[in-house]
Order: sequence, then C-alpha cells, then structure tokens
Amino acid sequence: MTYIIDVKTKFSPAPAGRLPIHGPDNGQRFRKEILLKALRKHDHVTVDFSGIATVGASFLNEAIAGLVWHDGFSEEEVRRHLTLTIPSDPSRVETAWAWVARAEEKRLEGVRPKGRRGNQISSLRHASA
Repeated sequence: MTYIIDVKTKFSPAPAGRLPIHGPDNGQRFRKEILLKALRKHDHVTVDFSGIATVGASFLNEAIAGLVWHDGFSEEEVRRHLTLTIPSDPSRVETAWAWVARAEEKRLEGVRPKGRRGNQISSLRHASA
C-alpha cells in the first residue's frame, strides 16, 4: 500500500533550501524527519507537492538524492519505493531522478559528499540540463 506525504500539509506550504542554515523548511529536515520515517514504515511512498507553487532545486536535491548520498539507499531502492508528484513543474521529477542517478554513480565511485556547507552535488544540476 502506498503512503502519501502531502508536503503542503505534512511539512510546509513553502519548502525551500538544502540545509538548516537555509531555513526551517529545508530538504535535509524533510528527508530526516518525514521521508526516512515513511520509507522505513511503508513499502511505497509518494511525495506529493500539489499546491506548492515552486519546488526549489536545493530542497529537492537534498531531500531525494540525499537518500543515496547520506542514508545508504541505492538508486534502485529509491526508484522502487518512492514516487514524486510535482504538478507545478513535472519536469522537476525527471531532474530529481537524474540527481539520484548521479549520486549513485558518485557513490559507486567512492566519492563522498563535500562539507555540508557546500553544494556537494551541485554538478548534478548541470548533468540534467
């Protein structure tokens, strides 16, 4: 059974930023406090961004690709257990999957994320362009 995370009501109507220094509704907090708990409890999770005007790249990158970078998931596991819905910009879904794939490539190469203040996987933005 699929568990749906309605981001607007269960997290924030304006999710933004990668890390806590970027504000309280950041991607790291979403991943750690909401997404990881749901993935551990449910076989399949849909993250629904309906009603949110803009889903920022930094938020999405940290929240989704961060599962690979920081939490030990493989790309295959993320794709199998997670669905993204972004009605305001459906192309962001493809971009998020490209970041997950790139994070997996780097993980398999033994590359670890740089310091938490930097854009540890900012090159992924360019890979999806």
